[in-house]
Amino acid sequence: MTVSVNFVPEMKPSEAVDTTAVAGLVQGIRRAQIELGEEVVVVGDGPRARLAADLAGIAGALSVQLVAPPALDDVPEKCADVVLYAAGEARWLGQALRITRNLGRVVLLDAVGAVDFDVYPDVHKRSIRLIGARLPEEPSSQATEFVQYLRQFGRLYLSA
Repeated sequence: MTVSVNFVPEMKPSEAVDTTAVAGLVQGIRRAQIELGEEVVVVGDGPRARLAADLAGIAGALSVQLVAPPALDDVPEKCADVVLYAAGEARWLGQALRITRNLGRVVLLDAVGAVDFDVYPDVHKRSIRLIGARLPEEPSSQATEFVQYLRQFGRLYLSA
């Protein structure tokens, strides 16, 4: 399946992130339970969204699309098994639910605040799991070691 969307401009993850921040994000991505061959859409346009896309690919996603929130209208309905929501506010959450397949998962990588729409048609009726993945103050040593491993073997490029 090929989707035409407006992708955010490319940026090296080495711009303004460190191992500790990425280790916290690793723990959030683990909550998504991405399985081999799943379609993943990352909603966001910041460095965290770009890193989430990289980590989703490492986790085994078949394809990962990084979509800026305003471009969600161009993404087909029910095209993603997993949506990693890194937009930082609830404004586009309804669109993220729209693009999630039945029985899919939407992982909130940032706090989104109050939701002012009816989630019943998506979350309950379509059995979508909405997962809050509040990033920890101090990531686990296992997550930190994993990020160091990825850096050591050239799978993830971060500034020191």
